[in-house]
Amino acid sequence: MKKALVLTAMAALTMSVVFAGTITVTAPNAAGISLCLGKTYNITWTSTGINQKIKIRLIKSGGALVGNIQSGLAAGTTSYLWTAGNHTGGTADPGTNYKIRVSTIDNLVIDESDNAFELKTCSDDPGTKPILVFNKDLQVHIIAITVKAPKTGDYWDGGATQTIKWETFMKNALKVELYNYNGKEFVRMIAPSLTTYPTDGKWSFPWKIPTDINPGWYQVRVSSAGDKYQGFSTKFFIRQSINKKTYTLSATTTNKYKYRIKRKKSFTIGAKIFDDPGAGKVRVGYNGYTSDHTDYAVIYRSHAAFNTTNYKNKGFLLKAKLSFKHFMGCSTPIKVYALEQAWNGDATALFSVSCSHVSDPANVTSFIQGWLAYPETNHGFVFVGPNESMTYADGECVGFYENIKLELEFLSSQ
Repeated sequence: MKKALVLTAMAALTMSVVFAGTITVTAPNAAGISLCLGKTYNITWTSTGINQKIKIRLIKSGGALVGNIQSGLAAGTTSYLWTAGNHTGGTADPGTNYKIRVSTIDNLVIDESDNAFELKTCSDDPGTKPILVFNKDLQVHIIAITVKAPKTGDYWDGGATQTIKWETFMKNALKVELYNYNGKEFVRMIAPSLTTYPTDGKWSFPWKIPTDINPGWYQVRVSSAGDKYQGFSTKFFIRQSINKKTYTLSATTTNKYKYRIKRKKSFTIGAKIFDDPGAGKVRVGYNGYTSDHTDYAVIYRSHAAFNTTNYKNKGFLLKAKLSFKHFMGCSTPIKVYALEQAWNGDATALFSVSCSHVSDPANVTSFIQGWLAYPETNHGFVFVGPNESMTYADGECVGFYENIKLELEFLSSQ
């Protein structure tokens, strides 16, 4: 499913045509593929003429995003070893109609699996398999750890005792740990060394769930010494007697502008440059001008950064709202974008899906959840004004906004 794009780039006094390359996903791509959650597979693709970094996403048929798998792969990369189901927001649920999308970091060159595949839960049966050797039955025990409980859909309450269950015939000391829902961040030790070795290979451990664990989605990990063998439960939810807590963060702002030229002619720039509104405020919009020689405009975009580092362990994020207030200039509704990469101030910076287009509080919960989860990076928001096309008439629409706040509401037992 190749998509080649042809772009026309117009910058100051230079006009050129740039032909983008191609990307073709080769695996998983065939019809009828099923992948086991938690097992590793190679995502592969071919590419030509690519000079940007590559990103990989897990999507559903129809294009709905499930989660980011990896970003920032080198331009020449053509494969990635993927633990099936894993993405930066957690683990995908078992189901059908999944696809892989591979693209350049700016989404200008993109391809996805031609056929949907299935993600399913596969069990390495830790039981026994009979084989016949010299007319005598020899029982072969498979070395594996399969966690049976907790399981998807379980809700375990703080202060209550629940039984963790798993199956293995290993004769090694095993430890039991609690991890966050994406299986990548250790939360706490549940049992450091278990050596009961049940003869039927069916282990269990009663766990009184602490009341100081924040409510949210988790996984139980059972592993052998040195982590040579391990097994994860599917994700489950821990509930607590909890309260809502709200935190309000103020923005650190950066205001930039850039000239945008339409035709390759000599000209004299005479447009007014609007002043930077100052700390905590943003300026967006355009100042356009048409003469006998050229059409040009000054384009204004602004960046708002919020330090969310200290809020990663505040509890389960219920809601995140971005608010700001117009105080001067043109009041045409603006757009706000969540950045996928560091912003260099250029008017052609890259953005993800728009999260708001009016000055009322915008629901940005999905973006903040990504910033608070490992390993997604917080690059802040960019404010974009109206009319950023390549054609301008005389006139201007530059608006100024202040009181830029990010309100985070958590469920917390602390």
